[in-house]
Amino acid sequence: MLSSAIAFWLASGGLLAPPATATQPSLSYSGPGEGPPLEAAPAATPRGHFHPWTGTPSDVAGGIAFSPGEVIVTDAPFDDHGADTNANDASPGENYTLLQGANSAKGAAGDYAYPTDADPAHPVYGKNAADIVETRLGADGNAWYLLVRLNMMNDPTITAIEAKIDGHDLVVHGQQGALDGQAVDVFADTKQSLFEVRVPRAVYDPGLTSHKVFVAAGLWDKTNNTWYHPSSGGSPYYDLAYVPNETMTGYWHDVHQSADIAAQSYANDSFSVDFGALERGTCPSGMSCPGFSGPTHGLINRVFRSGQPLGSGVTLQTRWNQDQGGLGYQLYRSPYQPYTVYVPQHRSGATVFLLHYLGGNHMSYAITSMNSAPPNDAISTAGSVGDWAEKLGVTVVMPLARGEAGWYESEAEKDFFEVWRDFAAHYGYDPERVYLSGMSMGGHGTWRLGQLYPDLFASAIVWSGTVAPDTIWVGPPPAPVMYSQQNPPACNRDSPGCGYSLIELFGNSRNIPYHMIHGGMDELVPIDNADAWLSKYCASSGGSCRYVFYPTHRHETSYPGTTEHFVLEWLNGLPTRVQNPGHVSYIVQRRFMQPDLGGFSYQGAYWVSGMKLAGGASEGVIDADRSAAPAARTDFPDAYQVDNMGPYRLRAVDVAQPAVAANAVKLQLNGLSAATLDTNRMGWDLSAAQHVTGKSDTAMDLTIAGPYDPPVVTGAPSSLTTRGLVLHLPAGPFDVTIGPDAGAVAGARLPNTSGGGMPALPGLALILTVTALFAASFGWRGWDARRI
Repeated sequence: MLSSAIAFWLASGGLLAPPATATQPSLSYSGPGEGPPLEAAPAATPRGHFHPWTGTPSDVAGGIAFSPGEVIVTDAPFDDHGADTNANDASPGENYTLLQGANSAKGAAGDYAYPTDADPAHPVYGKNAADIVETRLGADGNAWYLLVRLNMMNDPTITAIEAKIDGHDLVVHGQQGALDGQAVDVFADTKQSLFEVRVPRAVYDPGLTSHKVFVAAGLWDKTNNTWYHPSSGGSPYYDLAYVPNETMTGYWHDVHQSADIAAQSYANDSFSVDFGALERGTCPSGMSCPGFSGPTHGLINRVFRSGQPLGSGVTLQTRWNQDQGGLGYQLYRSPYQPYTVYVPQHRSGATVFLLHYLGGNHMSYAITSMNSAPPNDAISTAGSVGDWAEKLGVTVVMPLARGEAGWYESEAEKDFFEVWRDFAAHYGYDPERVYLSGMSMGGHGTWRLGQLYPDLFASAIVWSGTVAPDTIWVGPPPAPVMYSQQNPPACNRDSPGCGYSLIELFGNSRNIPYHMIHGGMDELVPIDNADAWLSKYCASSGGSCRYVFYPTHRHETSYPGTTEHFVLEWLNGLPTRVQNPGHVSYIVQRRFMQPDLGGFSYQGAYWVSGMKLAGGASEGVIDADRSAAPAARTDFPDAYQVDNMGPYRLRAVDVAQPAVAANAVKLQLNGLSAATLDTNRMGWDLSAAQHVTGKSDTAMDLTIAGPYDPPVVTGAPSSLTTRGLVLHLPAGPFDVTIGPDAGAVAGARLPNTSGGGMPALPGLALILTVTALFAASFGWRGWDARRI
């Protein structure tokens, strides 16, 4: 799925920042099906009121783009936490805990708080009133111009901008501004959340030379007509436009900034502007135009403009009632969204999407899974995401997914594809080598996206991932039952608002090898439930799997780094995705559809599309098998070994799909009113006869897409459309032959492939016997099996 959408995205995207590869992968995308519909991304160039802004930003946090006649500085969004006045608060690297995570009130390096609004019913400060996203400068013969774009600006009269140029001071708030006390023209644009300033050269003329420019944002105290100071004697700034070489050790890319604001020391936080080049409409002397200054390899924070109409600012995440219970998970509604990308020195074009855990964000793995972990994480720090990314030459993309607790559904699911669009436009990638991975809630996202969009991915890795949303356990024992609904509360699976289990979709990803790691002492996703669904996947999904069980490990956010040798083994050779498998299974459930969010409907994968549920059906299933023989399945004996993390059990299943039968398919159809098979993708020869056989529990229309002339059809009524041939199948068995001479193949049949239909999904009850096996293998004594 995603073909036409991504093809359009990539064709319309420009290479805005230098890619970190000598071999640029093709930006074309020839994948199958359709992804979720995305709104068009807002224009990168703002509409000016005093100056015609035309330059293209780099969208790299801390990066500077030089376009003809413009300098554009990109800042990290959501980094407006002000000074770090307390080095021992809950900031990352200080007193880090998993559940604290990236929570905007607890997980930032800065600890300034926005003032409480006088009227709670009409909040104006929000959470981003002084959050700079982008700064631009331009000039002509009469004036020079400053534009500062903010993440949110509901009321410009309570937001202030200050710019310093070689001792000259420009202060802007509301629709007014002054440089060294002389009034200048200001336009506060709430629709674009920006201030634009025109400074006549008669007020201050910077000439044609280079000057250092410093820009910061804060709040304005309208009552006293002065800056609002969050602390007595402290700096008024909440955010700086530019901090060079900002550390990647803070959740909001603000560690150095917060320290500088606390110390009120800004000597290094300015950028050079060649006003002569601005007036000439060129770039600085000696620089290619357009040009870029900033990071191109390693960890990079990027900003993209989302088309999702979610509003602005930050609100509590109400999904699964996560705004209750004191956790306070946040939903970042702004159209300016960050994500992190790790770019290796030598790119292969392969891409790993790495999804963050509950309470985390796009910076999570930079903190927990690079070369070191926070001091109180109490976990091994061997291995690194950056290390395996460099060895494999893969680019690692880490989305924010609309905050800390989106569960990769709804707006967070769409965010994933918006990040994909932006990443592809800037860096390019090999669509045949895209891998999906994540830890905890990110593991849930890996299960979810892999089941819903299986034809996009070549392989998947799940660390401690749950199959049901909002099912981590943060209280004392006993552990909750985590299948088949959210917990708490229990609910009927088809009732409104009820949780779901992705186990019910197992089989959709039969053509994606899944690699799974789980700890026996996992305190948040207990192993007595996890072992059941992980073993079930290996037993009944119909696909290959690897399941590693570490009995002595917990719910560890460092897994993507500490299990490096498994990542290197599993992605060895950078395997490609299956494009046109012989056997496709796909389940669509009504409760997964989200028509209120732009039409999430999930209608098939690979050469199956257009699945529509029959009236009243809550679930539709298609199992389409073109195999010429049964799949070759190999169940390996459980292996017990030890690595740098300790003992583990490895369970492995390999499924090799056989060759396909020519011009024949066997179908099991349930709960459907319509579906489509793509003859071009299946490799059918329409000049020869074709055979469609199987069973449906409802009367339905099956479109065999292709350039048909009126064929001879036996076994079912049919009609021709612009898409192809439509078979009007009755409920029950069907046996249809299509072709110029249907009688020539009347006796031909697809070979029996040992049950071909959707694999049975037995109950979840599973008795763990691994305790005794480990004890026997390693000679353990006194091990409490109840801790598994």
